Amino acid sequence: MGEENLEGRVSALEDKIFGDLDKNEQYTKATDVILGFNSRMGNVLGDYERAVMIMKRLEELESYLDPLYGEQLTATPAALVSELLATEGQLAQVSQQLDKVRQLAPLLDSEHIKGAGELRGRLEAVSERHLSQAQRLAELQAAGQRLAHAYAQAVATLGESLLQLEERVARVEAAN
Repeated sequence: MGEENLEGRVSALEDKIFGDLDKNEQYTKATDVILGFNSRMGNVLGDYERAVMIMKRLEELESYLDPLYGEQLTATPAALVSELLATEGQLAQVSQQLDKVRQLAPLLDSEHIKGAGELRGRLEAVSERHLSQAQRLAELQAAGQRLAHAYAQAVATLGESLLQLEERVARVEAAN
């Protein structure tokens, strides 16, 4: 009933403003604009209420994200102490590694390492040359294997020929 009453009042207002002027198809009715605005405001307010509810529970949600949350509920102080004692060796090792990193930090900040970026072009050229030489080496190895195979065949053929020649010489000597 309230919407119909509002629509009637807006229509009367439109009639007062426009009078007898023709309203074409491109004319947007004020009621449509007002209802669209009303629905958008309702959506915004609904989102606001949900955001307020989340903000009220933010502390609780953050407590769930705390890594110690589960331990606080289930672990006794004695269990925490025994776990700490069990990981004592690992903690000492991590501490030693951290000290070593601190000692080596000045080396990482040296000018030589800072200038390593400038050597990129040179490294790329050396890498390309290495790849081309590796490819050339593979070609030479393949050619060497072909030659070695051909040599082996030639030696085998020569050996067979010498054996046949020796047999013929032996037959000729035996015949004489």
